[in-house]
Amino acid sequence: MEDLSLLPLHEVLIHNGFKLNRAKSSRNNPVVCNDKEMLVISKRGQNYLYFNTDGSNDRGNIINFCKNRNLDVRVLVQNYHDGGTIDINIPKYFDREDSYKNIEENYKNLNPYDRNKNDFFINKGLYDATIQPYKNSFKQDNYGNICFPHYKLFKLSSGIENLSICGYTKRLTIPLYKDKQGNLREKPLKNIHYGNKGLEILNINKKPSDIKKIVFTESIIDALSFIQLHKDKYLPQDLILVSTGGSFHIDGIKPTLDKLLELCKEASFITGFDNDEKGILFTKNIDKYILEKTKKVLVFISHFARI
Repeated sequence: MEDLSLLPLHEVLIHNGFKLNRAKSSRNNPVVCNDKEMLVISKRGQNYLYFNTDGSNDRGNIINFCKNRNLDVRVLVQNYHDGGTIDINIPKYFDREDSYKNIEENYKNLNPYDRNKNDFFINKGLYDATIQPYKNSFKQDNYGNICFPHYKLFKLSSGIENLSICGYTKRLTIPLYKDKQGNLREKPLKNIHYGNKGLEILNINKKPSDIKKIVFTESIIDALSFIQLHKDKYLPQDLILVSTGGSFHIDGIKPTLDKLLELCKEASFITGFDNDEKGILFTKNIDKYILEKTKKVLVFISHFARI
């Protein structure tokens, strides 16, 4: 039986009506699009994978692509093997409104943060005084695992646009060293994500006009560490902390980021990404994007001690 994940996914999609976006493509990451969506293709070992730049959970291999759109994978593969180009009707991936409501409800049903039942932040070197102003921005489960919410822009069936919870990341107090079958993991599992990924945001419920600065970092722990290091310079009540959750594709966060910039019109912007290849690239991309949108220059804080 043919291993379909070995087929060059971008070529399969091009034979089924997608176009190669040369402007956004790189040597290792071809980008394909149609009139509905844009996908980035990558390769892990010999297997081809994709992710959707809309910031959703639409990602995986060719099987996932077809499953997410209720397509027969055999049709796409046959068109590829035939060598022609057939512009078939491939529906856009969408997330059902009710599924997000369930995720948001599950998150809201978690426990409030309780310092007496949690050592997560202390183990990260973060003081109670640092966490206190943000304690209502996250939750914890019955085992003391901290849960940080992810937000994305939703266009509801009523036509209203809103930044709402699309998922949450559970930071495990005790990492999992074995999988469900009892096999030792290559790396310990430290996080479990539920729902879709978006921007992790703390202090999002503040009145937008009160926000003077927005701090961007790769992880929300980095953002809290940044505040702790600069506690004499920045006041928590003036800030929104934003984490990209490790996602460095600017297209995937554009709609959510646009809405955040629209709401916090008077805010200035600070970045504190890691001083590595990905961090430098994302700082450059987000700096350019925010400058184009707001005509404001980002304040770049060079690499600080990562926790």
